[in-house]
Amino acid sequence: MVQVKLFGTFKKLFCSEHLTINDVYDIKSLLEYLKNISEVDPTKLDFDNTLIAINDVDSNMLSGEYTKLNNCDIISIIPIIHGGSPYHRIQFQIDDHMIELMEISTIPFTLDCLRQKFSNLVIQIINSEYILNPYHAQKIISISLCAQKHNLMLSKELTSDIIMRFACTKQISKAINMVGMQNNKTSIVISIGNKITLNALYKHLFQFINETPFLVDRSFFLTNKFNISEIEINAVYSKFPLEDLLVERAATLF
Repeated sequence: MVQVKLFGTFKKLFCSEHLTINDVYDIKSLLEYLKNISEVDPTKLDFDNTLIAINDVDSNMLSGEYTKLNNCDIISIIPIIHGGSPYHRIQFQIDDHMIELMEISTIPFTLDCLRQKFSNLVIQIINSEYILNPYHAQKIISISLCAQKHNLMLSKELTSDIIMRFACTKQISKAINMVGMQNNKTSIVISIGNKITLNALYKHLFQFINETPFLVDRSFFLTNKFNISEIEINAVYSKFPLEDLLVERAATLF
């Protein structure tokens, strides 16, 4: 007997958050069972775009659909496309580091609580107003990781280096007050670690994640906040001058 926890559209399709299922021996047989008991069109059961975790471990990190199930296992089924609109997880790799970005509108946890619960991850939360787009974030994080590798960080902690570079300041208190998580404002959760722990954090925050992140154009806000003139932007020979100027300022903090 296994316990199945359903999220997103699966919860609606099966009219339940939890199912108790007997006589399934691997993920493949479990999914076949779910298809058989479902009263909806099978095409709506999109298991190809689904995160399936066994006891909080991504099945893709085990044996995929052939992962064996044991008595009392807890299987979480989380749609990557849910709520009628596509949500693509924003993940990328820098050297041997896996990074994920998640936009959160409301989060009922403190940053310290998240770090304690997921101690194997590096976690920082940035006010989304200060991130132009995912590529801006990726470049800033890359600078911090490079600084860590060469022992050139602005602080002893990678999380502090990251937040200072988004704020373009060497003062940690100013950076926290300026670009740190704030009530009633959307935030970007930056997490660095391996796939298993990133998936665990994703599952933990799933219900709070904005399905369509980075939709708001932050260009006007950022040019004013960092006193970037039109002359400076026009002087940069680049397809993305504002992005490159912000990254340059972050990189030249010593």
